[in-house]
Amino acid sequence: MLVALLCVLQVADFVTTRLALHRGAVESNPLVQFMGLWEAKLLALVIVVVVVATAKRALPIVLLTGLYIGVVISNLRLLFLSN
Repeated sequence: MLVALLCVLQVADFVTTRLALHRGAVESNPLVQFMGLWEAKLLALVIVVVVVATAKRALPIVLLTGLYIGVVISNLRLLFLSN
């Protein structure tokens, strides 16, 4: 269930980032600025897959899920403030 939530959060991060950028937000992640959105999100996905595949306990997945919850909340906040 936690892995499914992490997958949903990955998609939500991508969608909310695209919407925020479309509405004039500026990307503050230096990796995204350097690589581009698609490339950075693909790299993030690879990292998530590696963490999930190699995790012997739930803690790394819980921490990663918490991180992405924060990212999505931040993106949603930017979207609501831009209206």
